Amino acid sequence: MFKIEEDPNRTKYEDKKIVIDHDRGVSLKFLRSPGPGGEPDEGDTYRLTWGSRTIAFVALRQSTFDQDIGKSYYLCRFLKFGTKGYGRMHAAVEAYPFESEDERHQAMMLAVEAMLLMSSHYSGDTRPDGYDRVEYRGHLYTKSDFGMS
Repeated sequence: MFKIEEDPNRTKYEDKKIVIDHDRGVSLKFLRSPGPGGEPDEGDTYRLTWGSRTIAFVALRQSTFDQDIGKSYYLCRFLKFGTKGYGRMHAAVEAYPFESEDERHQAMMLAVEAMLLMSSHYSGDTRPDGYDRVEYRGHLYTKSDFGMS
């Protein structure tokens, strides 16, 4: 199961925290926001590490209103996945060549789960279920879909 920890292997320009699942060998790091002059709908860049794979992706997190329950929540959508990404100080994460659609799907599901803990800059462990939802293949995932609440 994913959890948020201090990252002892971080570089000078990386965040101090990491979303990590030691048992599955998966971690997620925030790399960068679009920055000054960037479009607000450009999304943020992240790095998913899964075994020997390093996968960059861009995700957009926006406040959305759920009319059924009368509350706002944050919806995360993937804009790019596996393409070349850039971290702070222009540190590049190369595009990842998925070997199959199954491998890509497995990586996306790991990213969905980890992004629920990422929330707003490593704060998902303090948020109630449904506060963050991640859209993938037409489904809105919440922490309870992965046994987290």
